[in-house]
Amino acid sequence: MAIIRPIVSVRPQDSLLHVVKVMQSDYVPKLVVTDETEHALGILTQKDIIASLDKLRDRLLADVFVSEVMRKEFLSVESGIDPIEAARLIVETKSPMIVVVSEDKRAIGMILKSDLVSYYGSTVKGVHKVEDVMTRDPVSVDESTPIKDAVEILKLKGLGRVIVTDKGGKVIGMLTTADVIPLIPFLSHSKCVDIPVKEFMNTSINVANPDEDLGFVAKTMIQRRLKSFIVLDNNGKPVGIVTSSDIVKALTDEKTRRFLIEIKMYTATF
Repeated sequence: MAIIRPIVSVRPQDSLLHVVKVMQSDYVPKLVVTDETEHALGILTQKDIIASLDKLRDRLLADVFVSEVMRKEFLSVESGIDPIEAARLIVETKSPMIVVVSEDKRAIGMILKSDLVSYYGSTVKGVHKVEDVMTRDPVSVDESTPIKDAVEILKLKGLGRVIVTDKGGKVIGMLTTADVIPLIPFLSHSKCVDIPVKEFMNTSINVANPDEDLGFVAKTMIQRRLKSFIVLDNNGKPVGIVTSSDIVKALTDEKTRRFLIEIKMYTATF
């Protein structure tokens, strides 16, 4: 299956307000920054915006240029790349995405982690359980945590999400970078920063069991446009989280390689 999606791009002189609108309308957390000739100059992700919060304080999103917050170092490849190699490059370089370029270096597409999750979900079955790849002891905050502190955790740890629990440790929601982006104009106001995170969190909780097949979880992620599942134990306490990054990493391991070789050998006999 194809893993390269059409490029979604912005210009260096575009405002962050424009970026937020594009991310929301196209449902993409990452964009390619290009010049007028479509040559890639950089990339911009929701995490990059969160990491630049200090620059944005007391400024309107309409007054901040993409060039101020974009990431100038990025990974680019030509269009012949296969899914396993794309996953390996993302894992080894810790890149959030891949920019696909033509022979003359014009940006013609992009590969996001979700595209590789889609490949895993449609191709790999019965190879991994959720507990094999999940991130254990996920970061969580109490529901009464001030929103400024929850956002600071996202920024300092470079996270895309943080779990929100009640006083008894039960999961009641999640705060993601997508939830935070619209709040940026308000985070510099003293009356807003101390509001509890529970007022801003996403209460739609997606959960998985440790022994569930990762292929099923990956397919569900794509069908429902999700980026993660919280993994709960039998008592409903969070023991892990499985994200698109975890699934991309699973694509690169030896168990997946052997499975794909067996599938190729089997289909070649028909």
